[in-house]
Amino acid sequence: MLKILNMIRASGLPSDIILNVNVPDIEYKKINGFKLTRLGCRHRADTIVPAKDARGKDIYWIGPPSEPQDVGEGTDFWAIQNNFVSITPLVVDLTAKRNMGELSSWVAKI
Repeated sequence: MLKILNMIRASGLPSDIILNVNVPDIEYKKINGFKLTRLGCRHRADTIVPAKDARGKDIYWIGPPSEPQDVGEGTDFWAIQNNFVSITPLVVDLTAKRNMGELSSWVAKI
């Protein structure tokens, strides 16, 4: 993983990008290499676990993680299953901009 850090130091990384790096839980010598991937996705978790935070307030955990839904080649799931280190570039802004117009009409009714 030092190789990844050295590449970032040498080349830089845009300020709005985060790298999601997943490493298979195997011996280093069995890793097949590195893959640039996209996020796979899981089925929605259907369990909500109520709990209390450190101050006694109610919190809710959504999980445990469900089974993967999209594990095709090119996904982070596929890379890990095939003993590759997965590197997925993520953007910091998670706003669903394409839905802003549609949602603004019903937010106005709240």
